[in-house]
Amino acid sequence: NIPAVKIGLDYIESIGIERISKRVRSLIEFITTELQKLHHDNGKPIVKIFGPKDFNHRGGNIIMNFFDAEGHAFPFEEIEKHTNKQMISIRSGCFCNPGIDEINNCLTTDELATYFVSRDNGNYYDMIAFLGKMRGATRLSVGIATTQNDLVRFIEFVQGLKNKTIQEFSQIN
Repeated sequence: NIPAVKIGLDYIESIGIERISKRVRSLIEFITTELQKLHHDNGKPIVKIFGPKDFNHRGGNIIMNFFDAEGHAFPFEEIEKHTNKQMISIRSGCFCNPGIDEINNCLTTDELATYFVSRDNGNYYDMIAFLGKMRGATRLSVGIATTQNDLVRFIEFVQGLKNKTIQEFSQIN
């Protein structure tokens, strides 16, 4: 596989890192702007996007959660399951940085301390049940191979969440 690394680096150099960076930024601006326009009929947003609002400080990833019209979070596992069925590639779960997950999901130091001192064992689902708060999120990444059409397909998927309850969404095959 070592020769593939050189081929890949040569390919990136032939395009130019600045050009790639501009393309990624353009795609992130497009998808972020379009997702933020999506609301349920009652005006509540379907998507909450985490991270900087300033695109100068945003990379090629968007971390987000999805909500029904009542403000309940759709389980990210369900989001990923349904996008996979539509051949849309995303990631979900708790990512490498637990601190940012705690900030994004409004977990306090006191809540975490109470959880950890109250048990010898626990797991992800136990923590969610104890705290009554979500952990994790959905991540969409864009890069050199991403097309605007790919992002439009994802936007259409998210539009399909409009006015759906968590139960209705979970029952969709």
